[in-house]
Amino acid sequence: MVTSVVIYFLKGFGNVGRHCALSVVAAGAKVIGIQEVDTGLYTEKGIDIEDLLEYLEEHGTIKGYPNAQAAENVAFKDCDILVLAAIEKCITCKNANEIRAKIVAEGANGPVTPAADKILQDRKILVLPDIFCSAGGVTVSYFEFLKNINHVSFGRLHFKYETDSYISLMQSVELSLRKCKIDCEINPTETFRKRLCEPSEKDIVDAGLRYTIERAGVETLRTASELQLCLDLRTAAYCNAIEKIFRTYDNAGLAM
Repeated sequence: MVTSVVIYFLKGFGNVGRHCALSVVAAGAKVIGIQEVDTGLYTEKGIDIEDLLEYLEEHGTIKGYPNAQAAENVAFKDCDILVLAAIEKCITCKNANEIRAKIVAEGANGPVTPAADKILQDRKILVLPDIFCSAGGVTVSYFEFLKNINHVSFGRLHFKYETDSYISLMQSVELSLRKCKIDCEINPTETFRKRLCEPSEKDIVDAGLRYTIERAGVETLRTASELQLCLDLRTAAYCNAIEKIFRTYDNAGLAM
């Protein structure tokens, strides 16, 4: 079953909504609805995001896009995931009961009020909190900070070592096969060959971001399970953050 996604963002298809749409489609999901402040688009077959971006570039708005139906209150349509990539307090106690998504992802800061959060939990709707979902920007800013204070571009220190390691691995496999009387030559696939070429700084940052966010997600789920928080991933994420701050102070000898 293909995951259906609805994205709610500010006028102009901002950075969060735009890249979220491209990412979920690349992952095999389909964006069935897009809700702006003053307009909405909906189609059960899924919106062609690349085509929509071309339309937006040409017309300066998604209004009138011909390959999806104009619709109101798209954020309250049936879907698997609702991404809130607009402003704070989009979902309140007044409209929380209208949400039909199975998962609400807070791509913006504070789009769900505390009262609405409680309603969604009671309705067994999983909320992925902003402290986790919108952490990508500040994480990459941290990477940039590390790069600036070290005065070294990402990958410069370890690229040659990793490339030599890949080549040595292929040679080792080839030698082992020949010892087993299997005469063959190990050549990298096109995908592997690209990895042997020097990666761009963007490739390294993307890999670091994926690793950081995936690890944070696993830690949050583990904390929610250990503390028996059920669907309250927000509290689990806060607990993880506080624990990391304590460990930092404790290791520095500042904790009492």
